[in-house]
Amino acid sequence: MGENLTLSTLSRNSFVGVLRPRRLRGLIRTLIADLQIHAGNPVRPVAQLSGGNQQKVLLARALSLNPRVLVLNDPLRGVDQGVKRELYDLFTRLAGEGMAIILLSTELEELMMVCPRVAVFHEHSLFAVLEEDELKQENLVAAMFAQRAKEEAG
Repeated sequence: MGENLTLSTLSRNSFVGVLRPRRLRGLIRTLIADLQIHAGNPVRPVAQLSGGNQQKVLLARALSLNPRVLVLNDPLRGVDQGVKRELYDLFTRLAGEGMAIILLSTELEELMMVCPRVAVFHEHSLFAVLEEDELKQENLVAAMFAQRAKEEAG
């Protein structure tokens, strides 16, 4: 698992093609702690981890590059509620630190919990942008079907 976590950063953690193990171990420890990855052992294969911890490893690998923008496509599909809560908190913290997060999701509840703004596309075009105070299930569903919510219509 540790190698998987640092795969994206090998060029940053080597000198003239030689890996710096101490630096890599430090990065692995940091990522495991930051994302609360429960693996038991950093050399454990990712395939042997729970679904939630596998998702965390993929996310940690992306975050190890210190991106300014993070694009996630249904990152919480299939993970338990506890992991979802941890990742919601992580996304909120990262956004608070200035990272832009684009979250593509089929879960309306997830969008309402995590996002301050939701763009709804219909037939390949932007149909609506709902701000935090408009993020209600009925507004999202209406926009998904290219309709304005009842309170907006009229």
